[in-house]
Amino acid sequence: MTSLKTWCLLSLSVLLVLFITPTLPELLQSMSQCDGFLLEKPPQVPDILENGKVKGKNRYKIICQTYENVRRFVTLYDTKNKIPVFSAYKYRGETGNRPRNIPWKIEPQLEDPKKNKNMEDCGRAVYKHHG
Repeated sequence: MTSLKTWCLLSLSVLLVLFITPTLPELLQSMSQCDGFLLEKPPQVPDILENGKVKGKNRYKIICQTYENVRRFVTLYDTKNKIPVFSAYKYRGETGNRPRNIPWKIEPQLEDPKKNKNMEDCGRAVYKHHG
């Protein structure tokens, strides 16, 4: 009986792997790659962000934050201090009451650049690159 369960789980796992389409993370090189959130041009942050391009590419990451394949906002993230330098969002007007009991979301590509670009529910207590 146990081997039948194992065989079914293995078969299901193989099918899932075959049907999963890999996606590229939305870690960007320039703010212009995630346009529509800044009024005119990106802010000048000396020694961090100049002319829309990141100076310290190993430390600072431009993330076009995506949920359910819709770009929600852009963030310049400091991986050393684990904080956003800034985020920009396009306000689209009041949509009613704020939903309750929505789980906290994280950017999976900060932990692993090969991960999906969509924000995920926070599933653990400690992350290497999240505050």
